[in-house]
Amino acid sequence: MCEAEKKGYISQNPCIGSTLPKVKIKSVKALTIKDQRKLELIAFQSQSCSPVILALYSGMRIGEISGLKWEDIDFDKETIQVQRTVYRISRTTNEKKKTQLIEGSPKTDSSKRVIPLSPNLKKYLLDKQKQKNCEYVVADNGKIIEPRLINYRFKRMLHMAGLENIHFHSLRHTFATRCLENGADIASLSRLLGHTSVKMTLDTYTDSMLENRRAAISAMDYLLSSSSQNFIDTNKLKKVVG
Repeated sequence: MCEAEKKGYISQNPCIGSTLPKVKIKSVKALTIKDQRKLELIAFQSQSCSPVILALYSGMRIGEISGLKWEDIDFDKETIQVQRTVYRISRTTNEKKKTQLIEGSPKTDSSKRVIPLSPNLKKYLLDKQKQKNCEYVVADNGKIIEPRLINYRFKRMLHMAGLENIHFHSLRHTFATRCLENGADIASLSRLLGHTSVKMTLDTYTDSMLENRRAAISAMDYLLSSSSQNFIDTNKLKKVVG
């Protein structure tokens, strides 16, 4: 019973008998290692901290990268705290449509998370911190670089690297795919990405786990091979004894 029905506003819940549509999970497109290296070569040429490097080695979303401040990075404890995101909203003022840059909390409680800082990323960020002129990690001339500008510059980098049809969000997928390829468990990956559930991670990256499935089949095949060999050996022994 819905709240409106409880209070007598309606005689019957209009949702009775309805069926929610199935959620279609979009296929994930991650960069190959070869293409990732091409992009990194361009990104490392940037004097300031590159959002591309942050995305590839932390799995953060574009808005989270834009909103990341130096105070969010604990170099002693080797952690990155994700606690804000930056985005643009449309608003109408005096019949004129404008956009406004907003800094807010991540979209879900699980998006507020702590990401371990790897030694090489730590070294990279410490080097960039020496040149900081802004409280934000990704900045330009003392100002925050918003997602729209990050995307614009990313497209230019893709052109320089000879790549195309790649979205910035693909860098996050690439991070997740590399983690899976190197044996990360799905629960840990889910926490790193800030997903609301492990099921969401499984549904999103099921195709990226093909090698894991190959390993599982290989293990089962070994058992079959062992059983088959034991059967053959047993039969041979029976013939000799008989």
